[in-house]
Amino acid sequence: MTWKFNYDQNRIPQTMVEGECPACSSCSQLVSGASNLGCEPIKHYTKVLRRKRNCHSETHNYVYVEVWEPFIVGCSCRTASRAASDPNDTHNPPQ
Repeated sequence: MTWKFNYDQNRIPQTMVEGECPACSSCSQLVSGASNLGCEPIKHYTKVLRRKRNCHSETHNYVYVEVWEPFIVGCSCRTASRAASDPNDTHNPPQ
């Protein structure tokens, strides 16, 4: 797993640290003979402030709204059949 900065000028905080799951050979090394294992990202939803596109016409201040956004926090080894049957296997953000 590697880490990167996720920058978005329309979000507070503007910079978040997020993981990346490269095609990892370490998964297939964990179980001998298991060549169908691959890496899948583990996502965690975090509340951020998202800037709306337009600013207030009189004050020229931006309006922000609270939203839940997913960030990759880890990687998990999965079989190809499980990943194919569950392509969007992420938890829904809190309400």
